[in-house]
Amino acid sequence: MSRPTENPYRRLRGQMFLVRLLCGLLPLLVMGLAGLAANRAATESLTRNVLEAMVKNRRATIDLFLEQTMQEIELVASAWPAEELADRRVLESLLHQMRSREGAIIDLGLIDGDGRHLAYVGPYELQGLDYSGQPWFEQVMVHGRYESDVFLGFRRFPHMVMAAKKTGGGRTYILRATIDTDLLSSLVREGGLESGADVFILNRNGEYQTRYSDEHRLMERAGCGPIPLHSGVRVVDCRRQGRRVFLATSWLRGESW
Repeated sequence: MSRPTENPYRRLRGQMFLVRLLCGLLPLLVMGLAGLAANRAATESLTRNVLEAMVKNRRATIDLFLEQTMQEIELVASAWPAEELADRRVLESLLHQMRSREGAIIDLGLIDGDGRHLAYVGPYELQGLDYSGQPWFEQVMVHGRYESDVFLGFRRFPHMVMAAKKTGGGRTYILRATIDTDLLSSLVREGGLESGADVFILNRNGEYQTRYSDEHRLMERAGCGPIPLHSGVRVVDCRRQGRRVFLATSWLRGESW
């Protein structure tokens, strides 16, 4: 018995159908990939722009907050005689007034040129301590003003200080204030509420100066790697804990933070 003859057009029709299918799907596939790439690029560009704007906003807010606080301390130091600042009642009144306006200052103390704490008002027992060997004391004596990183100090608790030098009667004094790091952290966190970003301040050693979540512990080193000095806002694409992230940075406070 002879086998039926294969229709030569059957294979041709199949090949033509496959060609038409490919010709129809290939442009759609290319357009889809191109649209996906364009959408990803647009999303990344928008993310970078949002982060840059947020960092600029937070930098201006923090700079203004800290500078106003520093100027207030300098104003008090220059306006009040050392004899009155050494009076605990005067210091208490000044601290109450300063806290009622901004709430950034936790305590006040007057220190003489030898580093002795002459007067103090606040939640700690610091009066009578000798600060002459502390790095911040040497800095304020040389430069006239000082803003510290977060450190432990005598109280063994993370805090930061601002200090201003004053002279009177041929002697040198320092008015020193502790700054509320929780208030500073809350000012920084406002940026995260706007952008959904994780926002914090680091010092030059890459250590947290503010808290955003339980992941951030004051004075512990962040996992961001070394950040070079740069102008403006720098946005880089990197990987952190296995995730791709954008890291936006800006230096502030004279490139200290």
